[in-house]
Amino acid sequence: MNAVQALLAKTHYQRLEERCLERLFATRFNGKSLLDIGCGQGKYLRLLSVYCPRLTGVDANPEQVDALRQEGFGVSLPEELSLRKYDILLMSHIVEHLSAKDLVAFMDKYLPMLEDDGRLIVITPMPGIRFWHDYTHVRPYTPQSLGMMFGILGGPVAFRPRIKMVLEEAWFFRDSWRLRNNRYYFPPPPGDAGSGARHFRCLILIVNVVLAGLHVISGGRLGKLASWMGVYRRTDIAESR
Repeated sequence: MNAVQALLAKTHYQRLEERCLERLFATRFNGKSLLDIGCGQGKYLRLLSVYCPRLTGVDANPEQVDALRQEGFGVSLPEELSLRKYDILLMSHIVEHLSAKDLVAFMDKYLPMLEDDGRLIVITPMPGIRFWHDYTHVRPYTPQSLGMMFGILGGPVAFRPRIKMVLEEAWFFRDSWRLRNNRYYFPPPPGDAGSGARHFRCLILIVNVVLAGLHVISGGRLGKLASWMGVYRRTDIAESR
């Protein structure tokens, strides 16, 4: 990876998500038990293992589960997961792959695994053109839409999870501004190798590098809104007492 590629990669919003989540566990959730739901290739298992004495992952991909088990992580397929309690449930880039009805069923499956005063952490992309670049995305969710699902915002809804969660904190993450979806942003078509085309591609790259530099210098404050992270607290136990 050359210097330009490294700079552009540094401005990806998921880098900011990782740093924010690590700070959260280092300061507030250090020593808590964690279930990483949809742990994928184990990025957060590796990142948070130093803070969580009891760390478990679950994923529907058997190949990824086998690979993480070989690394020494306690990872299960959904049908293998034992019904134990955790202090923290993490759903990172999961909810956007589910329809509203499927999301409620998903929450009803996993939220009962939370301790009485447990926390749910949701990380998900914001609506926008880039959201649809991942063809497996079903729909975006915002703090407001999840608030309506949990009944926090009220409103007539056909179904909501059995366990109620209330939003405690939220963070928003930005990508650097970037020129996208121009034909010169993509590989050139055959026969389009003239000096004018090369100069235009070079200009796009220079602009994107400048915008990436502004993003880095601002600490991620300048750029296009890309994702958000929310910490939700379980409230149904306290309300029933």
